[in-house]
Amino acid sequence: MGESTRLDFRHCVISGRERCRRMVCFQGCHPVVNVDSCYVSDLFSFLTVIAPGEVTRGVVTVVDSVLYDLQDGLKVAVHHGSSVAVHVVGCQFEMRLCDPAAPSHAFSMTGGSCLVRCTTVCSTTTLHDFLYGKLSCVCHITMYVCN
Repeated sequence: MGESTRLDFRHCVISGRERCRRMVCFQGCHPVVNVDSCYVSDLFSFLTVIAPGEVTRGVVTVVDSVLYDLQDGLKVAVHHGSSVAVHVVGCQFEMRLCDPAAPSHAFSMTGGSCLVRCTTVCSTTTLHDFLYGKLSCVCHITMYVCN
């Protein structure tokens, strides 16, 4: 996805059937991704941004959605000077290790800002693994450990 590219998921059922590694990957100057009232399951990673050398100013919004059986929910690895804004509101994450050699994060960022509200995470990991990175973040999270 390039500059000013927009991707909207509204009322979608998205399943990787355990065959899909990464559903959405983007890079570029100003991508906008909106996920509203979706059910996402059986993926290694739903949304991945791997551009540690790029300064970007994208926007990612995930609202009222369920992300189930994923190793990584949202992974935003951008340059620390980026102004990426991520909003996660009213969501439920249930994590699963697809690859035991790799860490599992419901949500991780390395630059930008985030707002996480009214979100539940079921994971075999700790809260530290939910939010990773140095960024400006406001959170209201309910987290419990899965068996």
